[in-house]
Amino acid sequence: MLRSVRERLTYSNVMATTAVFVALGGTSYAAITLPRNSVGSNQIRNESVRSIDVRDRTLGVRDLSTQARTSLKGQRGERGPQGPAGEVRTVNGQVIVKTNVTYKGDSANVAADSTSQLTVQCDSGRKVIGGGFRKDGGTDIGLRESYPSNNNTAWTVFVGNDDVPPAPAGRYTVTAICADVNG
Repeated sequence: MLRSVRERLTYSNVMATTAVFVALGGTSYAAITLPRNSVGSNQIRNESVRSIDVRDRTLGVRDLSTQARTSLKGQRGERGPQGPAGEVRTVNGQVIVKTNVTYKGDSANVAADSTSQLTVQCDSGRKVIGGGFRKDGGTDIGLRESYPSNNNTAWTVFVGNDDVPPAPAGRYTVTAICADVNG
């Protein structure tokens, strides 16, 4: 048997077998000796990582370039017209009169890579009938939550700033739409 192996032994067979062992040995060596998460952006060549190489839902907006983030945002539309005056209605047997609608607003800053919450309270005797959020400054400020609060007497907004420090703080405004509610 040893004789038949020697007869088939050629230079190309020996080199091919050696190449396989070197290739497998290098990969095994790297897998065993490199610490976890030790390969970073400095070791990866530009444009060498493709979409298929990234696990789904592992990248956030903050991982995208500013140009990519900007392309995801649409244009802001024009402000709509003032709505009609309130009306008298009956809801569940209770008469509700909505008149004298006012808007109350307040602004705040949100630091880079953080979140912020702001609540705008209606005046005494008024209920909130709507509200909203406007981004006033910053490149990557996003609305996380917007809802009526404090027994429907205020509007609360929760925002996040996905800009990476040392980016400056972003600014946002919260508006509460308040109305007299008599019953």
